[in-house]
Amino acid sequence: MWNLVGKAMDPAFMAGYSVMALFVMVILMFAVVLAFYIYFSLALKTIATKLNHPNPWMAWIPIVNGALMLQLGGFHWAWIFLGFLPLLSLPFYFSSAMTFMVLAFITSVPLMVLYIKSWWHICEQRGYPGWLSLIYIGTFIPMLNYLVYIVLLVLIGFLAWHDLPSKTTSRTSVSSTPANKSTSKVTQKVAVKKSKPKKK
Repeated sequence: MWNLVGKAMDPAFMAGYSVMALFVMVILMFAVVLAFYIYFSLALKTIATKLNHPNPWMAWIPIVNGALMLQLGGFHWAWIFLGFLPLLSLPFYFSSAMTFMVLAFITSVPLMVLYIKSWWHICEQRGYPGWLSLIYIGTFIPMLNYLVYIVLLVLIGFLAWHDLPSKTTSRTSVSSTPANKSTSKVTQKVAVKKSKPKKK
């Protein structure tokens, strides 16, 4: 017993134990991140397939999946390069932390707006309210962003695997109903006129 206590007090033993604990934590974190990434990619691929995108496999590739989200929202894939704008703040990383954070936030706003608009369109195509995409803004709120990420993962799961009639489809069907009725009435009138015997 005293030998175990002595080993526990040994600095070399404590250092080795700390390294082992850190290694286990890194492995666990990597496993969790990988699981979330697989879930997100699979959900995005399912959404792209249901929205008839020609290349749903793009959902599995980092950065390229961002271009896929923009395309699903009706934007050109090249807008993804806006994501590199925050790199302009890197020169201020060591000189002024506040300037670095402010510039990084400002330069990330354009792509954030495009993502919100894209997901607004995606939500509507899947039959969900477009305003649900505004939840994405919460990812920029400190201490709250982790909870928001979980909510977004749940939302994208619904968008992928819980089908609802899209708004565009319902609007089309509603707007086409009066036209169909008027067309049928005109057809009936023509048929009645043709059926009447001509007077000699």
